[in-house]
Order: sequence, then C-alpha cells, then structure tokens
Amino acid sequence: MHLFILFPGLGHGKAHPFPAGPVCRRLPVLVPGQTQSGWSTTTDEAKHYLEVRQTEPKVVIEWQSFDIGSNAHTHFEQVQDGIALNRIFSSDPSRIFGKLTATGSIYLVNQNGILFGENSRVNLNSLVASSLNIKDEDFQNGLWKYNAENYMGDELYQGPGDVENRGTIETGSLGKIFLLAPHVENSGSLSAGNQGKILLSGGESYEWQSVTDSSGATRLVDKPDYKGEVVNSETGNMYADVADIGVYGKLVRHDGLIRSLSTVQKGASTQLVASQKLSTGENSRIDSLLKELDDPALTESFSPGRNLTLTAKPQNGETYDSWGIEHRGKIEFPSGDLTMDAGDGGYIYLAPESAIDVSGSWVTKAASDKILSIQANSLELRDEFQQKNGIIKGETLNILLNEGTEIGNISKKLSSRALSAGEQSLEGGTIDLKAGKGMVIVEHGAILDISGGGIQYEQGIVYTTKLVTAEGEVFDISEAPDWLTYTRLINAGDEKNPNYKTLLPGHTEGADAGSVNILARKVVFDPSLDASVSKGLFQVNTAELKDSLGYQKTIGARTPVPGSLKLGATFTTDEYNNNDPIVDSIVIKNRLPETGIHFSAGLPFSRKIKTEKPGCPMTCSAIPDWERWCFPPGKAWLPKQGPVSHLFPAEYSKAMPGNRSPGQYHCPFRGGGSGNPEQIQ
Repeated sequence: MHLFILFPGLGHGKAHPFPAGPVCRRLPVLVPGQTQSGWSTTTDEAKHYLEVRQTEPKVVIEWQSFDIGSNAHTHFEQVQDGIALNRIFSSDPSRIFGKLTATGSIYLVNQNGILFGENSRVNLNSLVASSLNIKDEDFQNGLWKYNAENYMGDELYQGPGDVENRGTIETGSLGKIFLLAPHVENSGSLSAGNQGKILLSGGESYEWQSVTDSSGATRLVDKPDYKGEVVNSETGNMYADVADIGVYGKLVRHDGLIRSLSTVQKGASTQLVASQKLSTGENSRIDSLLKELDDPALTESFSPGRNLTLTAKPQNGETYDSWGIEHRGKIEFPSGDLTMDAGDGGYIYLAPESAIDVSGSWVTKAASDKILSIQANSLELRDEFQQKNGIIKGETLNILLNEGTEIGNISKKLSSRALSAGEQSLEGGTIDLKAGKGMVIVEHGAILDISGGGIQYEQGIVYTTKLVTAEGEVFDISEAPDWLTYTRLINAGDEKNPNYKTLLPGHTEGADAGSVNILARKVVFDPSLDASVSKGLFQVNTAELKDSLGYQKTIGARTPVPGSLKLGATFTTDEYNNNDPIVDSIVIKNRLPETGIHFSAGLPFSRKIKTEKPGCPMTCSAIPDWERWCFPPGKAWLPKQGPVSHLFPAEYSKAMPGNRSPGQYHCPFRGGGSGNPEQIQ
C-alpha cells in the first residue's frame, strides 16, 4: 500500500542529461595563457597521468575541460591543508570516470554539471563538486557562498547543471564531501572520516554560515535555499564515521543507505530536510549506530551532538498547499531521540512495514562486573563518625551494585563509573512525530520499537567485602551496620579469608523503555508498538535504594519503567505561544477520515470495528488479542499490546477483562458510568 502526495509540475527528472563518458585516456585541459601562481602541472602521456603541484595554501585554476577517462589519473600534490579551486569553462558537464586523488582539498565548479562515473575513484581530504559558482574573493576569505551564475557568459545557459555521483568518493579525518546543484543524485558511495561531513544540497544557492549562539560559541550552520531536488537512489550509500550528514532540498528522496557512527565522546548528526516533500523508499535504511571505543569512557554527557532528524516544512518564506514526510523504510537509532517534523500543518505518514527502532542496547557482562570496587577515603566516610578513623579508612571495599552498603556515601562512585557505549545506551529512546495543525498517520503494520534494553550478566563467583567485629561476628558489606566497630576487613585474596564467596546466577538487568510523542490535530494510530521492558532477578523496588542519610546506594535494584505513548502535549507558560496542544480527532477505524490530501489508494485497516452504540462516546469493540479502552469525549481508544496498558490514566475505563472471554461489556457514558452493553462474540 502506498501513499502519494501529488505536487503538480514537479518531478525527479534531470535538467541536463549527461553525455557519454570521455575517452578512456582523457585528462583535464588547462585554459591557455593563465598565470600559474602557486601551482604547476606535469603530464605523463604514456601513463595517462596528470599531476598538479600546489605550493601555496589556496590557488585558483581555470580549465577548458575537466574530464578523466576510465584509464586516466589526475593527482593534486598539495601543501598541508592546501585547497585548490578549479573553475571549469566547458559547455559540457565534467565527466570523471577514472581516478582523482589529492593530498589536500579539491573544489570543482562547472556551471554545466559534474558526473562521477560508476567506476570512478576519488580519494582526498575534502571535495566540493558544484554547478554553483563561488567568487574568488569569497574562496580566499574562507567564505562558503555558492550561487547559480553564468560565469562563462553562455548565451544558451539555462541554469546550473546536475551533480551526480555513481562512483566512490572517500575522505579521511575532518574531510568533507559537498555536492551542490539544483539536482543532486547519489547512486554510488560517499564516505567521510572522523569529524567530517557529507552534504547534498539541491538548490541554486548554498552557504555554510558562521553564527554565534546564545552561549557565545561560534559554529557553522547550513543555509541552503531549498529550491531543488536530492535523490539518494537504491544503490546510493552514505557512510559517516563519527561525522555529520546533511541532505537538503525542496524534494528529498532517500531510497538507499545512510549510516553514521557515534562514540560516547562524539555524536554524529544526520539531518534530512525538505521544504515540501521528504520520502524514504521501501528498501531504504537510515542507521545511526554506536561505535565502541577500546576502553569504557567517563563523559559528562553521552555522545554529545548525536541526533537524527527528518523534516519537511516550508522554508525561507515559501508556501505550499501540502507538505510532509512519507516513511516506508527502516530507521535504526539505538537509544536515540528521533524527530520527524512536518511543521505546523503538514503530514507525517508511516507506511505498512516501515520501521523505527530506538530501542535500548543489550550488552553481556561477566558476573565480576557486578562488583563496584572503591577506596574508602575521607570523602566517602565524611559522615561516618564511627568508621572515618577505623580500619575501613583507606581500604578497598567490594560491593554488589544491586545491594550497596550503609557504610559511606558511594553515590558519586555509582554515577561516575566508566561505561561503554552499549552501557550508556540501555534505555529506549524517543520518537517525536510533530505536525502541528496537520496530521499523523501510522498505518497498521508499521513498527515502532521503544523497548528498553539491558545487561545480561553471566553466572559466576563474586567476592564481596566482609567486616568482622571484635566478637568475631561477620557481616557482608551490604548488611554491615555503620554504627558498629570492626576489627578486621576481609577481601578476596586475603590470606586470612575463609573463602567467603557468592555464586551469582546469570540474570538480566533491564533498563527503562522510551516514549512515542505525537503532536497533531488529527491522528490515525495502528502500529505494532513495542514499549516493553525486561525485569531482572534483583529489580524488585520502585526506586534505587538509599542509605540512612538519603544517598543512593544501589544500581540495578529498581524495576524498569515501561514505555509511554503521549498524544497532544503538555505546555507551560510561553510554550503556548508557539505550540498548539489541542488534538481534534484520534481515530482507529476501517477508513481514513477526510484529510484533504490526495491518496493514490485507500488505506483500509484490517480490523473490523463495530458501529457505535447509543450513549458511547466512541466505538468500543472486542478484537482477539487486544484489550479495549473507552475514552471520554475528544479522546480515543487504542489497542493494548503488552506493556503499554499502563500508559492510560486511571480515569479511563477498562472495558474488557484480560481474559477476553465472550460476554457483555460496557462503554462509559460521556459523564462516566455505563452505557448500553454490546455483545462480544
């Protein structure tokens, strides 16, 4: 089943079809007579090899043509951090079918377009391939200002050509790949290294602008004009290793693979932004994954800068009758906060078999990892008058995380442990679907996963600290009173240790699930929603335990919290000025409500919903494997799927018992109470 929004007069056709590839030995040709300031060239005709030697940090080179045949190689040997702006004066698009390499950065500008052929190989520090021009003074001053311009003075000029990649383009650390044109397409491979950037901008202007935020920090912000098209085809791959990806256009279509990696110390940002329509194909994937470092890390915040955003809303003052996001592919964003934003009045459509997975990670650890080892110094013992000058001071205490101790304040030690990326991403993430006065449609068969992950501890022997009184009484550190005087401390390896040990069974320790938040005037919601958690053997308390002074003393003793579904929004103070929390209608029925948007086919739901009974505010129906919920006026009833039952407030009446046996059940009146019964078959 497909949802199509029609935009008259707009398609995905290319403005300038590319001619056939160049002769296999073809090399770039310079504009004759130009001053070679800071650069020179050598050519080996026998090897079909051209080398440009750059001796100054920035140079501008003019070319009659910049074609590289399939058996040819052009190389730029540059000074450190060297950048070469190559402006091409050709009536045809540049066709690169062979090898282009550089030790620095290469900017290619051809107003008639650039094509990287299927077997082309580009390897350099950074690449800009653009049919938009940049002025020499802006280039020399480090300003990223690209605009459509007929710099050749061609009387037949009809606007900038296309930029398309069918080959392989790779950069190293801090490297950038920028493809700029009214129509940009990738059916090959784009790969950026650590802290680099991949950007595809469809339009007639683009600026990478320096701005200062409220904290006084300066950063670079993308400023596209959102007037063109960007396509990442089914064979198109974009890889960002702790690097950012940005895709911008009036129309953005993603049918291939986008994959970014983040670490606990540095996050990768992925943004797909359209001013009118953003769509993902059935076979598309967007993966924003976590990359483990060699050693666990202690960070103030987890993976700063990590985000994944899909946006479709009018930009730069444009207006449209209809705009929105259509998602048919798969998104994997472990423990991430995903946002789909259709502005104020657009639509978000999640198709059958589409998937968004922000579930928490699962990691496996040894039983010994359940032990927290700390040195009991003055800081930990500052409130322990009986112990601060006793035998414990300066000694190592081995404590089970889920049991803790009454002796000393260990709360800071619990919160400052070095953790892997997996351990810092155990909780389920959030899925925010925002359409303001518009609509959100989540089809039957769509999958939303906000479930919590957790830790799987293996079975093993653990040794916890024992404390011995003068009378010979032995206490485990988890049970030792803080007011007693101790004469001996026993740890594993102590020669006086009578082999105190504990067999810790294999067990899970589940983490909290996340949330789905929907803000729209109209909502159709019928997905497979997994908001589950895994309660572990020792997770039996409603909160982590505290010692007698109120300090947290455990991790892994609290029952994990299942996920939540929020419809509408709760706002405070000034937030009302920019948001509308009212939801006009939330429906689950066998036909779509009137939307005002043209669909190519209906979107029937497979559930058979009985007609509304007199006195009931909405239809209530018994469906196998579901439980029914009846809501007050203006609310909705939604399927119960496992752990999501806790989501609904207590004032909402549960209409059907969990055994789902046939019989009569009641809907609440608008003012509460019971309505006419309906027979459950």
